[in-house]
Amino acid sequence: MPKIFNVTALVTAFILSVGLAQAETRKATSEYRIKVHGFPIAKINFATEINGDNYTIQGKIKSSALADIVGKTRGDTKVVGKISPTHLQAKSYKINYTTGKKSRRFDVEYDLKGNVVKAQMVPPRKPLPADWVDVNKNDLAAVVDPISSLIFPLNSPVCSRTVSIFDGETLIDLKLAHKGHRRFKTKGFKGRVVACKVKFQPKGGYRSQHRSVKYLQNSDNMEVWFGKSDTLQAYVPVLAKIPTKIGMVHVRASKL
Repeated sequence: MPKIFNVTALVTAFILSVGLAQAETRKATSEYRIKVHGFPIAKINFATEINGDNYTIQGKIKSSALADIVGKTRGDTKVVGKISPTHLQAKSYKINYTTGKKSRRFDVEYDLKGNVVKAQMVPPRKPLPADWVDVNKNDLAAVVDPISSLIFPLNSPVCSRTVSIFDGETLIDLKLAHKGHRRFKTKGFKGRVVACKVKFQPKGGYRSQHRSVKYLQNSDNMEVWFGKSDTLQAYVPVLAKIPTKIGMVHVRASKL
């Protein structure tokens, strides 16, 4: 569940209703449902505030009653950063979660170029597994956080890019490629969306022999759909499909 939470944060928290580079303060709330084989496993809520080119995102995750049978998960996250012409760049990223009786906290700080200046995980992972792949500190440049990593201004490319994400422990690349167009409808949104194929590439802070990591790494079935918001002047993800060994995970915006 801890890594499930990190992955869902990675692929759902970016589905946020945020205004880009607006002079006035804007506030928005949104809600997302996570399902496996049609069964709900978690719900995530977000509150976003934009003031000029500064943004703050706060979120909460709560596992469903069905998932609570395996292990109750509760968590909260906060990201503060600035809006650039091509992406949202966090200055600080924090996440706390509890699964069952185990808790963990991540605290990361970035400069405006995306270089990591601080990374802390409490408690630290000890001892490290024998197949653990360390993060190369030289790779901790031009990276983004898991929360606001896939919100893109309208004038920037959507699918033709690689996004490097660091959450305080794990560093990954998500390589996006155009897959076509779809139709999508939810509360607060209806229209044509862009579908991107996503290739998952771990770079550090993971177990090389972990079956779930290998499964994601070898999969060609991961997708993210982006909807265009003229009001927000941004492409925001509305649906994510994540292949796992227990089945396809669907992360769907239930309210935007």
